[in-house]
Amino acid sequence: MDSFVAGVDLGGTKTEVGLIAPDNRIVARRRFPTEDRLGPHSVAERIAASIAEMEQQLSVGERVAAVGVCTPGPVDHVAGVLLDPPNIPGLHYAPLAALLGERLGVPVRIDHDAKTAGLGEFHYGAGRGERSMVYIIVGTGVGAAIIADGQIYRGMHNSAGEFGHTTLDRNGVLCSCGARGCVETFMSGPWLARRYAAAQRGEAPTPETPTLLDGQQVAALAQQGDPLALRILTEAGEA
Repeated sequence: MDSFVAGVDLGGTKTEVGLIAPDNRIVARRRFPTEDRLGPHSVAERIAASIAEMEQQLSVGERVAAVGVCTPGPVDHVAGVLLDPPNIPGLHYAPLAALLGERLGVPVRIDHDAKTAGLGEFHYGAGRGERSMVYIIVGTGVGAAIIADGQIYRGMHNSAGEFGHTTLDRNGVLCSCGARGCVETFMSGPWLARRYAAAQRGEAPTPETPTLLDGQQVAALAQQGDPLALRILTEAGEA
């Protein structure tokens, strides 16, 4: 019997689910809004339904044997519990590993998204052949994975690399965590979009600034030479 693994990327905006074959090929994908405001049971139900749907497409003798979930931190990777990630408040202290395990009947492991992405890059991407590296992830939030001598450095409470809510400007804009001027308010995807939209209007960015573009689109404009987008990304890099 061939055993497949389901990988889940749980983000503040969207959730992506992939089915991975024994030879490490991604053979199926699903994507849907996270909608954490609906609560942990709703999120777990939709993830489990996506995995079950993909499993039904497998051939006789093939099955999903385990599930791995990456999620914004902080997260208790031993207990399989999200703690209080600022970007998904509806899932604070959610025992997501247990909720998914109950629905799917297979082992479920949860870890920090930057750490899991960093391990993937270390083993299969740009980090292959290296002993140590730092991987930085920018999405709805900002974080990093530190790999030293081939091992993830977790630090106290699994929080090493959690620099997204380090204060850069104590008089800066209000962040979702309640502090001001955090790293995320300069370079996360939503804040790049807010800063770009506010600059177009000649205003200061706020959490309520309406946007027409997302962070990826602002970055793409910068690559195309858009002066305003270049300024926004330069400010983020120099903050």
